[in-house]
Amino acid sequence: MGSPTHRMFGTPEYKAWAAMLQRCTNPNDNRYESHGGRGITVCESWKSFEKFFEDMGLRPSDKHSLDRMNN
Repeated sequence: MGSPTHRMFGTPEYKAWAAMLQRCTNPNDNRYESHGGRGITVCESWKSFEKFFEDMGLRPSDKHSLDRMNN
């Protein structure tokens, strides 16, 4: 895998995406049981940070976060 071309590693948006991917896909993540372990998945296109960012854009403020619907 080559280095990312988006230059957003370490940004709030990248951190939110990476955490979402981990808790939904990595059984070793301590949050997996309440996300991926419950069947919550990430759509194929959002497995790419670039596609995620294309859909979501910049975080409006530090008070905004990603969350699942229909908890």
